[in-house]
Parts: sequence; C-alpha cells; structure tokens
Amino acid sequence: LILMGFMLADTTRGSSLRGTRIGLSFGAVFTIVLAFLVGLGITCLIGVNLSDFTLILVFIVIGIGVDDAIVVVDFLDPQPRSLTTEQRVAKAIGGAGPAVFLTSFTS
Repeated sequence: LILMGFMLADTTRGSSLRGTRIGLSFGAVFTIVLAFLVGLGITCLIGVNLSDFTLILVFIVIGIGVDDAIVVVDFLDPQPRSLTTEQRVAKAIGGAGPAVFLTSFTS
C-alpha cells in the first residue's frame, strides 16, 4: 500500500486525480475491494463458514469487477470532452452496459 501511494504521488506530481485514468483506476479498484469487504462482513455476520471455495471466489469476484471497470473505461475514452462529466459517464455506462452484463453473467 505504501508503494502504491508513492507511485500515485509520483505519477500525478501534485495534479488533481479527478479526470485522470490513474484516479479512475484507483477509484474502480477501491470500489471493488470495498464491496468485497462489505460482502465478507455480511457473510461473517450471517455465519457462513470460510472454505476453499469461498476463498477462491474472492479472486473470481475481484477479477470480474476489474474486467468490468476496464470495459467502462474503454467506453469512456471516446466520449467527446465537450460534454459534462455526468453526460460522458452516462453515455459510457449506457454503451458498456451490455458488455458488462455479458461478462458478469457468463463468468
């Protein structure tokens, strides 16, 4: 984590992370890890035992989440910069929706 923080600070060199691919990437990965931790907490609260299957499932879920984030970023790049951020994201999600659904459903 310390190394990742150093790399992030070095590559941005004090500029804002908003609107950069690095900021978007870290935001996507952070969201996926946070969702996993919430899911793990809920499963522990309801008493699901950890087994080899549940531990392997962690890597599958994180892999699907990262793949979906890459698809959304690929649809975000060609959007015109003249649009507002909300419009660009809405168009990217609208375009990436079927691909995200298919990759998540078939994995």
